[in-house]
Amino acid sequence: MRSFLVYCGLLAVLGTLVTETLGFTSDQGTIAELAPIFLPYVKTLSRDIEVFHYATREKMGPGIPRVGRLDPHLDLQDFLRAKLAQYEDLTHPNLNDDNTMGPGLYVASDPLSSRGYGQENWVMVEMTFPKGLHYLETRHDPQLPAEALPLLKREGCQALNWYALFAGNFNNSCRALLIPLLQALKVAAVAYGWDTNHFELCPAREFSSKLTPNEPRPYSANDAAFLVTGSELLLAHTRIFSAESVADFSTREEMSLIQSYEKRALRYLMNNQTTLKSFPAYIPTAIRYVKLWPELYSEPEAKGLKTWVHEHLFGCGAHPEDLP
Repeated sequence: MRSFLVYCGLLAVLGTLVTETLGFTSDQGTIAELAPIFLPYVKTLSRDIEVFHYATREKMGPGIPRVGRLDPHLDLQDFLRAKLAQYEDLTHPNLNDDNTMGPGLYVASDPLSSRGYGQENWVMVEMTFPKGLHYLETRHDPQLPAEALPLLKREGCQALNWYALFAGNFNNSCRALLIPLLQALKVAAVAYGWDTNHFELCPAREFSSKLTPNEPRPYSANDAAFLVTGSELLLAHTRIFSAESVADFSTREEMSLIQSYEKRALRYLMNNQTTLKSFPAYIPTAIRYVKLWPELYSEPEAKGLKTWVHEHLFGCGAHPEDLP
């Protein structure tokens, strides 16, 4: 009982600090009450990382040619703004499982894990998340913090887990709270569980949540994708690739790194297929979408691959966000 009272006291103090620090006013009510509950889930990147978004050329909009080489520095502002607007638009429907955290712009921490979304006529957008970016970590536990539930319910949000909160499966009340809450917490992206490649340079490292001590949920550090929520990321450095990019020597170094990553990941996958839980479903997909740039496949492994993986891919290095 005493520990519970101490916990409540600490939460109240934290709530006061958060309210003063973030500049909440008394009329913001529920947002101010939710902020200290969600604050322990807010993490900060200690270095730049690269993230990846796949789509078909058709889904990229009229500014993307349907055939031919693409300028790697093509202006993607219209595309990015349209995707982010889906997240901010409470009337936008969430009609299928592709939008697991609701409509919006999704990026993966692995250059291959979302390759299937590009299908045959694929386009890959590489985007830089800058050092200092704040993101919400939802991989600890599928359930929302228990102390948040009555506050959410009071505002008409019946969500019990992160997915329902973001997707708005019940009504718009959840996202109507969520959008200003994340803005108040200065959160620009939301990390959620997404299977990625594990191999020698980025092995699976099981984490257990420190926020849910009763039922810790293990997850691998690099098994992540992000829902983009911060408009400042629309100004992030982006590069765009397609199958025809192999003719562009200005991005050859980057393509060589990604292709070498693919070779390593696929080799590990094939050598360890009997230990893969998802082997029957995953192997055909892996085979179907190998060799982004077949012309580069016979080249020697890219110099600096290990450094690139550890320094620029989320969950693969020894940075604070990569470790328990």
